[in-house]
Amino acid sequence: MPNAFSSIPGPIFQKEVWVSGRKWVTYWARGLYSGGLLAIVSLIYLGQNDSHRGAAESLQAFQSLAPMVASAIIWFQCIALTLAAAVFAAPSICDERRAGTLSALLTTPLRPWQIIFGKVASQFTQLLILALASSPLLLGIRVFGGVPAEVILATTLLSLSTALLTALLAMALSTEVKRSPTAIVGGLAGMMVIQFGPPLILLLMMWGSMIRGPGPGPGGVLFACMSTPIAMGFVTADLHNGAGTAPQATVAWVLSTVYTLLWCALIFWIACFRLRRSMAADVPPGSPSKTLRQQTPSTAIPVPNALVTPSHIPHPPSPIPHSYGSPSPTQDSELSTQDSGLSPSPREVSDFPILWRELRQNTFRNRKFLFASIAVVVGVLGLIYYNIGIDEQGTTFVVIVVSMVISLVLAAVSTTASIAGERESRTLETLLTTPLSAREIVLSKFAGGLRRQWFMPLVMGAHLSIALLAGRIHIGAFLHIALLLSSSLAALTATGVLFSTLCRKSTAAAALNFGLAIGLWAGIPFLAAMFDEFAGAGNGDAVITASLSINPITLTVVSLIGAMKDLSWTARTYDMFDSDSVSIVWFTLIAIVFWAVMLGAAWMALRVAAAVLAARTGRAR
Repeated sequence: MPNAFSSIPGPIFQKEVWVSGRKWVTYWARGLYSGGLLAIVSLIYLGQNDSHRGAAESLQAFQSLAPMVASAIIWFQCIALTLAAAVFAAPSICDERRAGTLSALLTTPLRPWQIIFGKVASQFTQLLILALASSPLLLGIRVFGGVPAEVILATTLLSLSTALLTALLAMALSTEVKRSPTAIVGGLAGMMVIQFGPPLILLLMMWGSMIRGPGPGPGGVLFACMSTPIAMGFVTADLHNGAGTAPQATVAWVLSTVYTLLWCALIFWIACFRLRRSMAADVPPGSPSKTLRQQTPSTAIPVPNALVTPSHIPHPPSPIPHSYGSPSPTQDSELSTQDSGLSPSPREVSDFPILWRELRQNTFRNRKFLFASIAVVVGVLGLIYYNIGIDEQGTTFVVIVVSMVISLVLAAVSTTASIAGERESRTLETLLTTPLSAREIVLSKFAGGLRRQWFMPLVMGAHLSIALLAGRIHIGAFLHIALLLSSSLAALTATGVLFSTLCRKSTAAAALNFGLAIGLWAGIPFLAAMFDEFAGAGNGDAVITASLSINPITLTVVSLIGAMKDLSWTARTYDMFDSDSVSIVWFTLIAIVFWAVMLGAAWMALRVAAAVLAARTGRAR
C-alpha cells in the first residue's frame, strides 16, 4: 500500500497529460474559452467607452461597470468549465474499451483507484489551465474597485469543484456505457440532480412554512450550502450590492464547496468499483483468473474416457435451407425466432436495413432502467403535486420548462454518434456495403435518433393533460408546445447527424452540437441584452424580442403565461417580452413560423450531411 500511494500521480497521469496536451480538441477548447472571455470584456468595454467623457467620469463609469463584468466572467467560467469537464472525462474509459486497450491495463500493477485518479487528475489539470485563463481578467477588474479578492477565490473554487464533480460522474458512467455522448449527458444530468435535487426536495418540504413565514431567513443559506450554483448566486448578489461579501455568503460558499467535494469522494469510490467490475468482465477467456472463476464442481471433476461417446458430443445446428425464391412461412418463423423477435420477416430487413436497425434501438438499456425512470418521474411529480398542488402556476412552469430543457439536452447528443460512432467502432465499412444512398443512410440515422426521444415529451403531455383536466391551463398550450418542442428536437437531431458526419470523434460532434444550441439560444440573447444595456433603455427592445423569439424555452414560458390567464378565447393575450402583447392567433402564427424555420434548418442540415457522406465515401447522394 505505501508503494501504491507513493506513485501518485502515477504513470496514467503522465500519459494522459502528454496525450491530451497534443490533441487539437484541447487547443480548440482553450481558444474558444479565451475568445469567449475576450468577447464579453470587449463588448462591455466598447459599450461603455465614450470619448466625450472626462477622465473622472470615465473612471466612475468603469467602477460601476466592474461588478457586472466580473459577474459575466464568473458565470461564463462556471458553465464553460462544467461543459468542458463532461466532454474531457466522458471518453476516458469508452475509448480504452473501443480501442481494445482496457484489458491491457490488467497486465500492469496499477489498481483501479490509481487508474481513475490518474485520468481525473490529468483532466482536472486541463480544467485548471482554463480557469487560470480568466484569473488575469478578474484580477485586472479589481483595479477599478468593487470586486473583493474573496469573490474571485470563492467563485473559482465553486466552479472547479462543480467541474470536478461533473468529470467524475462522466467517468463513472464511462465505465458502463459504450458511447461517450451518453456519458456526457449522464455526467451533466447527474450534476444537475446532485446540485438541485436536495434543494428542491427541501423547498418542497418547507413550502408551507415559507408561504406563511415572513421570508426564507436562514433557509436560503441552507439551500446554498447544498448547491454550488445557488452559492455562487449568493456571492454575485453581494457583489452587485457593493457591500463586500456578507457573512452568510461566506458560510454558503465554504460549506457548498465542502459538500460538493464530499460528493466527489463518493463518486470517485463508485467509479473505482465500476472500473474493477468492468476490468474483471473483460478478462480474456484463456487467462488463469478467468478459468478459476468459471470452474464449477461439475466441470472440475475429470470425466472418464469411456463416458465420452459421440452421443455426448453436441451436434452443430443444421443449416437453414437456402431458398432462391421467397421464404416459406415456416422459414419466416424460424428466422424471426433466431432474431429474438425483432423482425417478422427477412424481407423487412432487406428493404431498408439501416432504418430497420435504427428504429429498433431502445431508448433505455433494459426494462429495469425504464421502470426506474418511470418510478422517479412519478415520485417527483407526486411530491410536487402533494406539497405545492396543481393549482399553483409555478408547478406547471417547473415541470414543463425542466422537461423541455432535458429533452433538448438529450436531442443534442442523440445522433452525434450516428456516423462518428460507426467510424470509431470500425463498422462504417460494413454499413457502406449496403446498396443504400447517402441520403437514405442519413435519414435512417435521423429517424432512429428522433424516435428514441419519446420519454420526456410523454412526461410533458401527461402533466399538461392533468393541468387541463384541473382547469388550470388553456388547450392552446398543447398546440404551441407541440410545435415548439417537435421542431426543436428535429433541428438538434439533424445537426447532430451533420456534426457526426463532419467529425471523426463522437465526443467532438456532441460538443459542437451543444455549443451550437447554447450559442443560438443563450449566447445571442445575452449579446442582445448587452446591446440593450449599452444602446440605452428602450433602444434595443426589438433586438431582445427577436433574439428570444428563436428560443423554444422562452416561447414556451410565454405560451404557459398566456394559457394560464383567466380569459376567454378571443380576449386571451400573450406578452412577447419587452414588446406589446399579441393575440392567440398571432402567437399561434409565431409558433408556426418557428416550427417551419426549425424544420427548414433540419432539412438543410440533413442535405449537407448527405452531401458530405457521399463525397467522403464515393457513393450516390
